[in-house]
Amino acid sequence: MSGRIIAIARPPEDSAEIAEAVRAAGFTPLVEPVLSIEALDAAPPESGAGRSLIFTSANGVRAYAGRTADRRQPVYAVGPNTADEARRAGFGEISAAAGTADDLVDILLKNCAKDGEPPLYVRGAEISKDLRKIVGAQGLRMDEFVAYRSVPAQALSLPLLRAVDAKALAGIMFFSVRGAGVFRDLLEQYGRAARMRTTKALCISEAVLQSVSVLPFGGSLVAGTPDRHGMIKLLEHVKVSER
Repeated sequence: MSGRIIAIARPPEDSAEIAEAVRAAGFTPLVEPVLSIEALDAAPPESGAGRSLIFTSANGVRAYAGRTADRRQPVYAVGPNTADEARRAGFGEISAAAGTADDLVDILLKNCAKDGEPPLYVRGAEISKDLRKIVGAQGLRMDEFVAYRSVPAQALSLPLLRAVDAKALAGIMFFSVRGAGVFRDLLEQYGRAARMRTTKALCISEAVLQSVSVLPFGGSLVAGTPDRHGMIKLLEHVKVSER
């Protein structure tokens, strides 16, 4: 297992804890940011202290917090990772769903008044599920603030390509449908798709796995919970298979 690499398809600012876990499992981490996050210039709308904020990613928390110093609003986060980021940003009243948009919808419908001030959904320019439309169909009004966008990488790094060519890439960790799709497309452009037979796909959800299912991985695993803890647990499966 010495020298075997686990690639992390995530921006560096979100990869520190995962990289430490990769080292602890006996692998070498390689951060491969297939998406970079760009905060947009628009200022968030003014919100009263009682208006709820909804975040479906740590990127949304960071983009919003970088635009205003107001931390009075209650926060609804899609999962523990996003909730942790909201705490680090200084928000005090935080409710976290289990990690999926469906879980978050259930919490919003139970806790946000349908006849009060609409909650503000802070999101990226690209979304996999239209949260506003989903809750709107249930009678809950929601406003949106597009705070950031994700920019796909135009190339794979030389260290990653070398690891693929040397069959040293034990696994690659995918955290989003879009990021997985960018990696898939770039790998095919480089003509390296067939060399994934000695690499495992470690995916945060079934939807993410579907995005890379056309690649001939030497195995695929889906996290038991859609968060960093679930992804870290997958490393044990890879460690066992490497023995």
